[in-house]
Amino acid sequence: MSHANEKLWDLSQERYSLYLNTNGDYRVRDRWNPDDHAQTARSVKTLSGGETFAVPLSMALALSDKLA
Repeated sequence: MSHANEKLWDLSQERYSLYLNTNGDYRVRDRWNPDDHAQTARSVKTLSGGETFAVPLSMALALSDKLA
């Protein structure tokens, strides 16, 4: 997951990072949210279309790097 996070961090211009919560759901931290001083994580379902594309892309890129 850490390599996928690095890819997402780069793709999102240092905006998003992911983690897996105890329920097995992915959550995203949005570091550009001015109302979120604690950088509270939210569901990945709240991301827009382009943002949603970046999450699986970062995971695919990380997997590709690992398999190469």
